[in-house]
Amino acid sequence: NQPLFGDICSFLDKKNIMFHKFFRLSGRSLKPIKIDNDVNYAIQHLWSDAMFIKNILVISKLNNSQLLKLSILSYIYGSPDLTVFCLLKFDEKNKTNVADLFREINLK
Repeated sequence: NQPLFGDICSFLDKKNIMFHKFFRLSGRSLKPIKIDNDVNYAIQHLWSDAMFIKNILVISKLNNSQLLKLSILSYIYGSPDLTVFCLLKFDEKNKTNVADLFREINLK
């Protein structure tokens, strides 16, 4: 009786939380096929972890602390585009240039 992915997305959408991306898509090949002698070679993606974030349309309503936390978490989870987006919103609110500094250091 586990909810479907679409059900989870709909529930979270009502709370201004949106799907961002999947991590480590995993799965199997149908027997008897083995790719590169690996039965775990994922042709059919069967499971994964999913990342949900605050809806980007309301990110500008987040306070400074929330923007910085989301920017750090998004960077850790491999979404530098979201990191810069959050830092740009932070810069707009605080008249700083943190996004430019981040890009100089991390996006060469």
